Amino acid sequence: MENVYIVETYKECYKNKDGTYKLKNTLITDDNIENLYKDHGYHYEIDPNKDCCVFGDIDKCLNKRLLFKLLSKIQKLYDVSDDEFIHTLGEKKENGKHYYGSHWVIPSIKTNTKSIKLHLKELNEKYGDVIDLSVYKAGLLRLPYQTTKEKPYRHTLPYRNKDAEIKHFLIHNTIDCDIELYEDDSDNSKYNSITQNLGDVIPSTKLNYEIFYEKFKLSL
Repeated sequence: MENVYIVETYKECYKNKDGTYKLKNTLITDDNIENLYKDHGYHYEIDPNKDCCVFGDIDKCLNKRLLFKLLSKIQKLYDVSDDEFIHTLGEKKENGKHYYGSHWVIPSIKTNTKSIKLHLKELNEKYGDVIDLSVYKAGLLRLPYQTTKEKPYRHTLPYRNKDAEIKHFLIHNTIDCDIELYEDDSDNSKYNSITQNLGDVIPSTKLNYEIFYEKFKLSL
């Protein structure tokens, strides 16, 4: 069960003194998951202090070729199958330009927002803010099929098994994760990678970041 907020305009997204949003909200369960396909302005709260599935946002690509190139690179980075890599497709017109974008999630991998930012650092440096790192701060994430006054366009899921896939965009629900993947940049010279298979009773393995990255290396 996950709570989602109803947003008509972002001008209403103020918080109470207790840190909750001054917005209408509703509880999403297995019994009403189909409501996520109707446009209610549903948004999900991102808390950087909580674990999450690997997720992200590609924004303002000027053509579909670049969008699918970046999706492919991210999928290769995490070395996951097509079934494990779930993504939306979205289009919008802004200031006379046509843009393409995608929200994506990997429900099999448990991590945190700090780690994802480190994973995507080189892609962001090469391609700029189309690899949107702003989604990893505290705030509200617009869910697929939802619109607001400021964002009247929708992201849709081009898949057949929609019921099994849309729930994974509630990214703090990590019940289906079977791999942990965390990064630690406390070492000033190198990153460290910690991976653990949740299905095996084995100690965590700590790897030098360069060794980890060679395994998931991209042709940047």
